[in-house]
Amino acid sequence: MYWTSHRYSQAVVNSMSSVLNSWLEQHAFKQLVLIGYSGGGSLAVLMAEGIKGVEKVVTVAANLDVAAWSKYHGYLTLSGSLNPADAPMISQRIKQIHFAGQDDEVVPAFIIKAYAQRQGNVHYHEIEQQGHACCWEKEWLHLLDIINN
Repeated sequence: MYWTSHRYSQAVVNSMSSVLNSWLEQHAFKQLVLIGYSGGGSLAVLMAEGIKGVEKVVTVAANLDVAAWSKYHGYLTLSGSLNPADAPMISQRIKQIHFAGQDDEVVPAFIIKAYAQRQGNVHYHEIEQQGHACCWEKEWLHLLDIINN
């Protein structure tokens, strides 16, 4: 169920946040950038408010509206999952950067863009000729430039 209907459940978010917060207590990091790809981006957004010191949350090809994604593909809804699009807006103290692939058929860019347009302190970037899986690594230096500015 944690791979299917509950992949973004409150239990998963709480578990991952707890582990990361515990790790951060043992290390001297004062600022943190959460970066997540695909479902990891969904989790990064859902975790952002609960992690101490998060300054930015960055997503790459992330499913930021689970309901719209399910409807688009004709999938069953992820009934046990949280939907980032339904969560309260992330605090404006946290900068959001969302990357979408122009040719992504798994998580179409319009889903990511619609989420980004409802947030504050957000930057949306649509990458031309980019699908879901192949070849984000070729774009990584360009993405890092955007993230670091």
